[in-house]
Amino acid sequence: MASRKLIIPSQDEILALCEAVAGSTFTHTPEGGLPLFIKFGPEVLNEARTQQYMFDQAAAAADPHAPRIPKIHTSFGDYKGYIVMEFIEAPTVTECVRRDEANSEHLYDKVAEALKWLLTRPIPANTLGPVGGGSAQHLIFWDQVAPRPFDSAKALEDHFNRALSLAPSNRSITVNFCDEPLTFYHSDISPSNFLFDSNTDQLYMVNFRHVGIYPKSFASLPFHVAGSSFLKAIAARVNYWVTPNFSAMCQAYFLLESVCGWDVDYGSENEDDESEDEDDVQSFNSY
Repeated sequence: MASRKLIIPSQDEILALCEAVAGSTFTHTPEGGLPLFIKFGPEVLNEARTQQYMFDQAAAAADPHAPRIPKIHTSFGDYKGYIVMEFIEAPTVTECVRRDEANSEHLYDKVAEALKWLLTRPIPANTLGPVGGGSAQHLIFWDQVAPRPFDSAKALEDHFNRALSLAPSNRSITVNFCDEPLTFYHSDISPSNFLFDSNTDQLYMVNFRHVGIYPKSFASLPFHVAGSSFLKAIAARVNYWVTPNFSAMCQAYFLLESVCGWDVDYGSENEDDESEDEDDVQSFNSY
């Protein structure tokens, strides 16, 4: 049987394939070619840049602690982007634990080791949010997407302090991000975002949408919010300390949720609208 080779469809072919499927991810195998994993949607190119950076980091260092990262074959688009990448034929950690619960501790160790590696990668210059810039995706934001790109820790700090100021009882509570180092974060620590090949004992990290660069508090937060037993097991292994901003960030999260992600830094179009938003926050606080 002839070996299969890498065949990358043209951009027009990729667009046609995407139009014919439901959802935003699928596997495609060109005739005579290797299977490909295709992902598309809004701001997917932000994810592609971050994934490529991590792939390069893992390949350059040949670090035994590094997870495997799927190779990106091509990406294109603008606001709506398209990624064609290596298809990894391995089950998710979710599936592995379901099949062999006795091996769960080993899998948790592997995931924790991969996250420790990611969180300590060097930071590219002049980047906040995804590698190369753009709106960050992080669980702290309404709908898990920042209302806009932030160009500095100070701009991010001002955004959260403005949110905290919306509730009169919280006016004395503030965050301080400017004194924190920037670091990579991962805010979607789910077993479905890790694949495991039991034949090689190799862990793969997939889905870089919720990976980016922000002050250290944003890396810490996902390990300390209420979560699944999987997240608790990983958090115990990573042992990422709670930062002084934790309580204020949690309060800011609920305030931003209560106004559905309204970009508090820009205010409203008129004073009546602003008064209504403040009433909504006060009602939420007294709930």
